[in-house]
Amino acid sequence: MSEQPEDLAGPPRPLGLREMAQVLGGFCHVEEEAFRALGEYSTTESGDDALRLLAAGAARAHAWRAGELERLLPVSFGLPGRGELVLARTPGVAAFAAGPAGCLAGPPEEAFSRLAAWYEALAGAYELRLSHLHKSADGPVRRTLRRLLASIEDQLGEQLD
Repeated sequence: MSEQPEDLAGPPRPLGLREMAQVLGGFCHVEEEAFRALGEYSTTESGDDALRLLAAGAARAHAWRAGELERLLPVSFGLPGRGELVLARTPGVAAFAAGPAGCLAGPPEEAFSRLAAWYEALAGAYELRLSHLHKSADGPVRRTLRRLLASIEDQLGEQLD
């Protein structure tokens, strides 16, 4: 799992409010699914100790990132609510969201490299969206995506070296 689906970051252009809400909701869904998979793995009695510790820390990071993304979702009357936004809009996004669970299957020594590749793909999706933000309209999204990218870079540097 080294590539994010093309539609995870949305089209390569500035987005309107509804489109941006859908993209942010998709990102939030991916973070929540990763939180579930890694958190569940971290509490298992079997498995590799180092991988369980990594999963515990990663789950906390995913929960934090999901919360940051959720704060960006619109709350205006007439716009879709959380339940309509935090979901996998396409089969590709659903498959990408299931990536961490798949990375944990198999030999632990391979799980580290699979997770690192998945995190690099997630960072790539955040970077793609970041590169197509509107300068005056997307300030909060820009600041949040930069923090999320820094979080992923920390994970890659600290946990998956």
